[in-house]
Amino acid sequence: MKMLLFHHSDYLVKVQKPLSDRRPLFYWYADRFCTHLGYSKYMYFFLIDPKKDNIALRSRTESQDFSDLHKAALEYKAFKEGKLPNAEYREGGIAMSFSPMTPTLILEALEPDQYTKYKVIFPRKRFKRPHISLFDENKQPIPFDQIPVLKQLLPDLSDSHPFLPLQVFEDGTYRYHEWNPMITEKSGLWL
Repeated sequence: MKMLLFHHSDYLVKVQKPLSDRRPLFYWYADRFCTHLGYSKYMYFFLIDPKKDNIALRSRTESQDFSDLHKAALEYKAFKEGKLPNAEYREGGIAMSFSPMTPTLILEALEPDQYTKYKVIFPRKRFKRPHISLFDENKQPIPFDQIPVLKQLLPDLSDSHPFLPLQVFEDGTYRYHEWNPMITEKSGLWL
């Protein structure tokens, strides 16, 4: 079973990897667009099986594990769906990794000032529509599994996490057997 991660960048690269061995790269784990830094020219999607693909991950949470990463994604989803009426802000889960990752899909923003429409630049395929919108008419992010072109390009999308429901164990945690924890000398969260 795979999981979806995505990353924003102003740089086009074939493989995402940290610029140095001192700071990992950060990836979003959520069912729809999110960012806290603003918009970037490129959006990278990764459908990965961390163990099979040998990608070590750490959640940017106190526990540093998958369970809290998944809880953050669920809370962000609830916030965007208006199910947390008193919440002012929530963000999706943030995963960190030093492992190089090859994107499954790369989008490029068509409108540098608005970043609402994107075109597919990898993989190269022809589409009837010239663009993909990640937002609805109210400028709210659309769940990725409800965007037909993304489902076409990422056929495993609906069968990946965070889209598939997970069992909550008695201790309130979620488990993902393909999670590959990142072990480093420094046990940091790299804010």
